[in-house]
Order: sequence, then C-alpha cells, then structure tokens
Amino acid sequence: MRKFFNPILMVVFVLSMVLVGCDQKSKDSDQETKAPKGKVKKSKKGEDSDKEKGNSTSENSNKEASFEQEYIIDDEQKAAAFKEVERMIDEEKNLYPVSIGDYVEISKIELDKKSRSIVYYISIDDNLYDVNVLNQNKELARSNSILSIAQQKDFIQNLADADLGVVIKYINPYSRNKATVVLTKDDIKDVLDFAISPQKIAQLTLQSQLELANMNCPIQVNEVTKMEGIVDNGDNIMYYYEVPDYILSAIAESSEHYDSVRNSWINPTDPSIYNMAQILKQLSKGVIYRYMNESGTEYFDIEISHYEL
Repeated sequence: MRKFFNPILMVVFVLSMVLVGCDQKSKDSDQETKAPKGKVKKSKKGEDSDKEKGNSTSENSNKEASFEQEYIIDDEQKAAAFKEVERMIDEEKNLYPVSIGDYVEISKIELDKKSRSIVYYISIDDNLYDVNVLNQNKELARSNSILSIAQQKDFIQNLADADLGVVIKYINPYSRNKATVVLTKDDIKDVLDFAISPQKIAQLTLQSQLELANMNCPIQVNEVTKMEGIVDNGDNIMYYYEVPDYILSAIAESSEHYDSVRNSWINPTDPSIYNMAQILKQLSKGVIYRYMNESGTEYFDIEISHYEL
C-alpha cells in the first residue's frame, strides 16, 4: 500500500491563498521602527492597473503528460486496499483535532462505509472565510478540489485502489454556516486519466484559487489591515492591503516585518504557504505584498522572487 496522504495539505486547497494573505495577525498591528528597509512610494489613486480583480494567466508549457497509471484492480484487491485505508484512518483518529494556523481546524477524519468516502470535518473562522461562498460556487469549489488532489499521486491511487471518494464538510463555528464538497469515486478515477502536465494543473489550480479568494474579499485581517484582493499580474502574485498612514510608514521602516514576510515564503513552516510556494515555483511566479494607505496615494512593496521560493 502506498504512503497515505497528509490530510492537512488536502483540506487547505480552497483556502491556501486566503490563509497566506491573512497571515498578518502579529505583523502589522504592533510595528517597531528599526533600521529602514525602504521608502514609501507615491501613487496616483486608481492608476495602479494591476489592482483589477481579473487574473492574467499565460500558458507556460503545451507539453501534456499523463500519470502513466492504470486503474486495473479486482474485487479482492479493492477489499484489501479498503481495509488498509480503514486501518490507517483508525490509527490517525487520535491525532485530531489539528489546527492550521489561527483560523482553521481539522476537527476529525472518518471513513464513511455507506458512501464509501473519506470524510474531513473542517472548522473555519467566520472572519477569515464565509463558507457560503462555496455553496454559491459549487462547481468552482469542486473543480478546485479535483485539481488540488491531482497533484497528489499517491493519495489518488490509494483512493482509486480502495474504490473511495472524498467528502469535505466545512463549517463556520459562530454563524453555523455549512458547505460540503463531494468528489465521487468516479471523479477520483477520472483524475488518474488526466492527460495533463503537473505545470498545467498548477496553473489551473492557481486560477481557481484566485477566483475563490477574491469572492471573499475584502477581508479584515486585523484591526489595522484589510486585504483588498489578490491578483496574478503574470510574473507575480500580488496581495493588496489597505493600512492607515502611520502603519504604512512603520512597515516601510521595519526590518523585522520585512524579514518576517520574506522568511515565511523562503523557509515556510505554514502548510498553506508551503503549498502555495510549490505551485508558484512550478509556474515561475514570485510574490509581492503591496501595502497602500487608505487614500491610495502611497504604497510599499515587499517582494519575493520565484528564484527564492
């Protein structure tokens, strides 16, 4: 039996961009002025054409590649594979709940024998993401899920061998809003037959994540920072933040904040940042955090090139 998939990377697929963008809890609200890292730049309000909420994606490769795997398995093999998955899930049950940062918790994982599915239960902070967005965009959420697991070959093969699907149940703990994303066992088998390169999968995954993330923007990240949106400008993914003038000046002068943001991407320990960095690395895209004052007249950028990811 192949190594089972790490569920943390599975459940953050829809939220990777939002989680990354909201990783500002302690970075903006209490800035200490240290050695200046840069200067705040002037900007004519509204002249920054990058801030349009569309996504500019380009084809980096036309070369298609298949997984070169076949789904040929008899009932006896399916039964054995199912028992092995059941055993591994039983062993992992005691590991939950698992927190992903300050906003998301994997409450539990279980094997539903009736629906022949692995079920994940995910609690998402209401202030981070309204799960009703998923209900309103079910097909986009579903395709995003398929694209995300398409990058996890061992996990897909485990599911296909055991004839299993995946169900992800989301809930906002305060509003009690709920959403469910279902991938049937046939969806899983179809993923095995994708004649598509890993780079193309990464590109489509990024595009769908951008759409889902921007549907939930603006997001109040903390008491002084609002994330306005995320844009793919071709060479970089740009996170746009609005902050008060005094915070913008502090960010521009703070070595601590500058180094913290860059290091979170260059040496990621957060699963959502690691996941997104891998996608951007495949697509040769960097990251820019653009902080703008409330009038939109000044801004400061923190850049991480794709060579550093």
